[in-house]
Amino acid sequence: MDVLEWSCHRIKIPKEFVDSTALLEITIGDCGRGGHFGYAYIDGICEECTGSALGSINLEQNFQSDCDGIQICGSFTLPTTCDLGWNIQEIKIDHPQIGVHTTTANLADSSFCFNIDYEFFQLTGDCIDVFAEITFTNGGFDLPTQLSNNIEICPSDIDYYQEIMVVSDCFDNSTKSLISDDYYFVTLDLINTGGTSWSLTRSLDNPYPDESGVHTLDNGQGDTSIDLGPFFIIEGSWELEIMYGDSCVDSYSINPPEYCSGCEDLRDFRVTDITCIPHLATNPNDDEWTFEIEILNPGANPNSLYDVSGTNVSIQGTYNSSVLVQGSLSPLLITNGCINLNVKDLSITPLCDMNFEICPPKPCNDNLCDLEVYIHEVDCTKGVNDYSLELEIIGSGDYLCYAVDGVVQGGLSYGFNTIGPFTADAEIEVYKCPLPQCTTSGCETATRCRKTIKFPELDCERPRFRQTQETIAWRNEASGINIFPNPNDGTFRVKSDVLIEKLQIYNIEGRKVIEKNNIANEAIFVESLDIGLYIVVLLLENGDRKTRKMIIH
Repeated sequence: MDVLEWSCHRIKIPKEFVDSTALLEITIGDCGRGGHFGYAYIDGICEECTGSALGSINLEQNFQSDCDGIQICGSFTLPTTCDLGWNIQEIKIDHPQIGVHTTTANLADSSFCFNIDYEFFQLTGDCIDVFAEITFTNGGFDLPTQLSNNIEICPSDIDYYQEIMVVSDCFDNSTKSLISDDYYFVTLDLINTGGTSWSLTRSLDNPYPDESGVHTLDNGQGDTSIDLGPFFIIEGSWELEIMYGDSCVDSYSINPPEYCSGCEDLRDFRVTDITCIPHLATNPNDDEWTFEIEILNPGANPNSLYDVSGTNVSIQGTYNSSVLVQGSLSPLLITNGCINLNVKDLSITPLCDMNFEICPPKPCNDNLCDLEVYIHEVDCTKGVNDYSLELEIIGSGDYLCYAVDGVVQGGLSYGFNTIGPFTADAEIEVYKCPLPQCTTSGCETATRCRKTIKFPELDCERPRFRQTQETIAWRNEASGINIFPNPNDGTFRVKSDVLIEKLQIYNIEGRKVIEKNNIANEAIFVESLDIGLYIVVLLLENGDRKTRKMIIH
């Protein structure tokens, strides 16, 4: 005779029925035994399920939050019925709002943990009840799935950080043929920070040789919306790192938009492999440099060539492959500063050309040159024909000096320095000097360590540069998905290459305020919403889920 020892059964009652009267009907079969052996005993109502003959699972009431998400842990007991060597087939959480999540068990101490990313909780306006399910098997037979206790998770329980990051379109700086001053912004919204301090760091994917390419963009505390930039497209892709407090880090890969100056056939242009060629250490002024350029144009004739020309440069390149740029008559010397080159394809009518400027790397005949110089802030006031720069200078050792367009200006310090104002393009050379007087004869030539950057005169009438409040054209992170106009007054449309099955709008507190189904290219009216920032969630026919920022003003 087989007897099933006591077993636990959890019955999940929806919240809307709590405090209601319910009838629980239990049907048993005596399997022909009758008498004492045909009974089912009901006992232990509201007790824990540990030790159930069918196995049990329990969630800890205190879940943990860290930088990446929420950790929900628990324990289990294996079944004892029939002593058939039970094992775990699956442990999962299946919740309509946060989705399905599975995990593996630690059999040594009968424990498990779910690690659920914050993105699954970001838009949950109300508290939710979460429970886990466990299924035991002996390899040939599965026992009924056992349910855990409920734990309640509320938005106020979760200290998660939200970011909305949007890359702008290209701005040509009112120079139609010069592509090296084409720039863009990155707008970043930090939400639900809870007053936590944060810092923003930029890491170039293709930095100059012997440079880290890492520098500070900004830092602050609490929720904010900030325009980062301007960034020049010619610098290529980079990574934005957001650090909250001392340890929580989020990062995004930033890909700049396409150039908007010069001939369209030449716009898929990039500079790579900038190289310093050292010479005699006794002469700090003879280091040479080279670099490579590449222009992608899949539709170009395989035999088509383009010309690259400028002072001491005259070469030809082939589309879709790299070409080395070096001095034609004599080497390109680092001490000669930045160069301006013209690229043209004479086979295209009308003439297809563009110009770009590029600056040399720092000298490499002295391995002790740890100097790095980055643009930290641009102050370009609309209506005023000048701009100032805040430089971040990384390094140590000797005194620092700087010159603009070859004219010594004075001293600088490591860290952050403001220079300017400027009313035209500025070629800035920062160099080390063993003496504190930058104008001392021989100071500049005595040092092998210098860094040259070129900053263009800015079209201060168009961009924001963190000063004005003009609307700029945003390029969404996913192509084909656009909300326009944005900002709007409560009426907008959504342009999408994929059918939108559901549109949801959430306020800044994460509460859903609007939901619409099967959105086509139609006007959407939400005039009832207050002025402010909203999150628009788009559930697409292909299963993708896209999030966009929308401002109602």
